[in-house]
Amino acid sequence: MSLPVRRPDSITPADALLLRLVKWDWDGSPWPADSIDDATDWTAVVQRALHHGVAELLCRSLRRLQAGEAPENIVAAAAAYLENADARGAERVAQLFSVLDTLNDSNIPAMPFKGPVLGVLAHANAGVRPSRDLDVLVRRADMGPAVSALAALGYRLSDSLSPRITEACFESYGQDILSAEGRYPVEPHWAFAPRALAVDLDLDGLWSRAQPLNLAGRSVLTLSLEDSLLTACLHGGKEKWWRLLWVADVAAFIHRHPALDWTAVMERAQASGMRRLLLLGLAMARDLFSSVMPPYVERAIDEDRRCLELVQMSRRHLFAPDQDVGSVHHLSRYHWRARERLGDRARYVWRILTTPQFIHYHMIKLPEPMVFAYPLVKLVHDYLLLPLWRLGRGRRPRSTPASTTDRAG
Repeated sequence: MSLPVRRPDSITPADALLLRLVKWDWDGSPWPADSIDDATDWTAVVQRALHHGVAELLCRSLRRLQAGEAPENIVAAAAAYLENADARGAERVAQLFSVLDTLNDSNIPAMPFKGPVLGVLAHANAGVRPSRDLDVLVRRADMGPAVSALAALGYRLSDSLSPRITEACFESYGQDILSAEGRYPVEPHWAFAPRALAVDLDLDGLWSRAQPLNLAGRSVLTLSLEDSLLTACLHGGKEKWWRLLWVADVAAFIHRHPALDWTAVMERAQASGMRRLLLLGLAMARDLFSSVMPPYVERAIDEDRRCLELVQMSRRHLFAPDQDVGSVHHLSRYHWRARERLGDRARYVWRILTTPQFIHYHMIKLPEPMVFAYPLVKLVHDYLLLPLWRLGRGRRPRSTPASTTDRAG
């Protein structure tokens, strides 16, 4: 028997209106006249939209409303905000092109994803989806060369580490963060989640299925539609769906791509051990935005009781006044429950316990030949010395430490 998805009573009128207006950005149904309460707290609606990264989607819907449905000053502010968003989006795209050109000049294949690319695929506009950095996928062997090549644009790692420790960081996080003055940060990835999360996608398959996309009049190579949906659900699940933008990405993506190969999506999720993570993202889109999927996909959601329980947990993350979902690098019941296979759960626990973080590489400078010993440094520090120190100070020990310097969290 399936567990029904329940909407908690704690959702505020501002959140409810925000959900309706965000959905209306891609939903072509007529907006009911006089359906917005005159007592609407527009300040709360706008603040929540900014917090959740959906202000651009909200503003596009506000501009479509009939005169008088929303206050004139709110509609005028929406128009100004969108104008600024378009300018910021154009700047991100231009900088992304320079990153791709620089990598191409060094014979490094690269695929942009999230950011402007997902803006086009899900929201039909490269600039409407906010992003604080530029994400590009490269092959594992090209991580070091990509970092070196982007130095020509002024990009640098935040810390200078030895080559072997830098490579170890690449392995731990699946990515790194490069910064340059006056430019958006760039995150070269070779994987879509940290090693500790233990979701190992078929990366060779992702590369072989890559497809061209028209981005601002230029053709760029990016993930296939099916792989784009899969990785969008992985990203949201990794972050425990605390931000509405990630749910809107999935819901709008489904709406704009009715010819999606759902069989391929489900098979790839099953093969990589992230079937429940996929179903969770789809369930969030259905619960919050009434997204429609093939009947067999909806049945798979309804028959997965644990998935529906995770939806309720995710809704609490979304609508709580102060979210604290914790670090992806800390052991989490949420991520444990999000895996359907016992072997994946075991790998998740083992990797969480043994995968070093940036703080561990900074803590002790081991000689280059001893880099392999950093998992032991993590075990001794996190699960022996740190608990003893906290007990000595009269503090309750935690299951995992709070990292103060996640390299690429």
